[in-house]
Amino acid sequence: MASQFAAGHITTAGSPSPTGSLLDPVSKAYVSLPGCSSFSVASPQDPKGGCVWYADQFRSMQPQIDGVNLYTRGTWQLNNDFQAYAELGYSKRDTAFTLVPPSITPTVAFPPNSSNPSGVINYGSGAGTTIVLAANHPQNPYGVPVRVRYSAFDVGPSTRNANNEFNRFVVGLKGVAAGWDFDTAFVHSESKLHLAYTNMLNMAVVKAGLGDSTSPYFPYYIGAQANKNPSSLYSAMVRTSISDSTTKLDIVDIKASRELMELPGGMLGLAVGAEHRQEKLDNPSLSGTENGAINASYVAAKGDSKVSAVFVELAAPIIKDLELSAAARYDKYDRFSSTTPKFGVKWTPTKTFALRGTYSEGFRAPGPAESGAESQSTGTATARDPIRCPNGTPAPGATATDCAASVAAVKVGDPNLSPEKSKGYTLGMIWEPVNNLSMSLDAWQIKRSNEINPLPYNEAAALPTAIRADNNLVINGVVVPNSGTLLISKAPYRNSSYTEIKGLDLDAKYRVNMGEYGRATMGLTWTHIASWLRAESEKVKYQFAGTHGNCDTSNCAGTPKDKINFTTSWDKGDWNVTATANYRADMKNVSFAGDLCASKFADGKDAPNGCVLPSFTTLDLSVRWNYSKHLQLFGSINNLTDKIAPLDPLTYGGLSYNPMDASGAIGRYFKVGARYQF
Repeated sequence: MASQFAAGHITTAGSPSPTGSLLDPVSKAYVSLPGCSSFSVASPQDPKGGCVWYADQFRSMQPQIDGVNLYTRGTWQLNNDFQAYAELGYSKRDTAFTLVPPSITPTVAFPPNSSNPSGVINYGSGAGTTIVLAANHPQNPYGVPVRVRYSAFDVGPSTRNANNEFNRFVVGLKGVAAGWDFDTAFVHSESKLHLAYTNMLNMAVVKAGLGDSTSPYFPYYIGAQANKNPSSLYSAMVRTSISDSTTKLDIVDIKASRELMELPGGMLGLAVGAEHRQEKLDNPSLSGTENGAINASYVAAKGDSKVSAVFVELAAPIIKDLELSAAARYDKYDRFSSTTPKFGVKWTPTKTFALRGTYSEGFRAPGPAESGAESQSTGTATARDPIRCPNGTPAPGATATDCAASVAAVKVGDPNLSPEKSKGYTLGMIWEPVNNLSMSLDAWQIKRSNEINPLPYNEAAALPTAIRADNNLVINGVVVPNSGTLLISKAPYRNSSYTEIKGLDLDAKYRVNMGEYGRATMGLTWTHIASWLRAESEKVKYQFAGTHGNCDTSNCAGTPKDKINFTTSWDKGDWNVTATANYRADMKNVSFAGDLCASKFADGKDAPNGCVLPSFTTLDLSVRWNYSKHLQLFGSINNLTDKIAPLDPLTYGGLSYNPMDASGAIGRYFKVGARYQF
């Protein structure tokens, strides 16, 4: 089957392979250079003579993570009424994730400039930017410049290093004054992120080394002959691109509460508060991406905001069995302001049964990545090319790959975005039918209006402005203009109509006293999503519940209708043993309800079988022993039964497995540790 994690097939657009392939100027078909067996053990190989290889040959399943966390807190009792406190925290987390060797013919996006008003360079087939193998290159048998596709195994896989440092400082005062309990504090936090991406390509050197016989870097040998290249070539062609980002947050807040008066059901409580915060984000793109000089697109976000807010809350036990609550919050941004209320009610007719409900409104201003004038990013998701795969069937000259194409989309910040607003409802009950058994059931609905989303990828793929390769389709002898392989499109942020989500939450717990044998506790949590409807307009709506969507704003993990966790634990003295079963419901392998199957096997049948990603259940086991007052020892076994995750050909969050099923891709694994408290 076609897979986003496999490359090297012979296609009309060409696919990067470790041997390299050249476009035959006569047949107009790509022809692989020799030597595949020394690079790939994939079987079966491409019947058209390509050199198929898979991403898992290089790509990490999980990143390597090294981290340290430090935290300290101190208090000073000033007198009977006032206490000063301070907190200081520091954490450092270094991660490294290995990807695949780079392709020498990427399509990259960056902010438009005077020399490139489109802000896109297509190194594979763009006018004036196409990388070719010169006529006199030693590996070119055709005697004329030809296009080349190559995955630079000689350069090696790229490692994404992300080193993050975070510090947080809090100083505050709390106590009692004039009948009020109050707490006021100043918080400063700052995060520094250093990115270093290794084995990135200097595209000017690549282009010259392959296609310019007057260049000192010529000839750049590829594939099986890459051992002929001098080290000076790689010194010029291969680089590490870096980016240093900072995020700062300063908050001053105060909150206070008191009892106002006695009501028939208890005391009327009042809480008030105010805060002012300032946020600054400076997230520059990787060096070299600002003008398309390397094989990566520009990704940056920058912005700052100042927000002031006040709030008030009331808790009113009107009578013994009825409690009402109300709250209101006012937020003032640089360009927006909002007042959001919340109301709640709880009725307890008996000691073992209660009904509860809430109504709330919310507000979210556009973030820097969405509204910053200097913000831009390029994301990739799988979408069906409506030109080359109409109605789910490849057009003449197209392939199954076009029906599940990896589409890159450029997302640009829009300063004119409006804020999102939301309304939420809950209605539920709490019930204790017998001793030691308690359960709660809540129905909920959230509707976000004016929601900020990028243009859906399936709509971006249909834009006439989408950039395509020049391998245009030829139907009945007629060339169809702008019908080449889809490379990149634009998916600007915009205010969609709304998203409405409805569901149920169930939480149940049962306790068993076993006397001298300790106690056992069983717990069940169940979340059911009845509907996840996203409306782009009054006519264009997408239902994601029970499907593999939404792939536009997530890692394409999907939206299963049900998730269940069942936990059984046993406690006796200093020991605890816990077993947890995790269940994810099945999902249709479609991007949204009513869509065609998103993936196909090589024989044209829906993939996975029946176009359904099966449900997945795992069992985890953990043990904890309190050796002493200060020392705790613990261990766990995840995926105790070593269950294998089902095939998921659509997601880009895992290598053909769903990110929710990661433990099934890793297999049974163990963890042991110790915790010492001073």
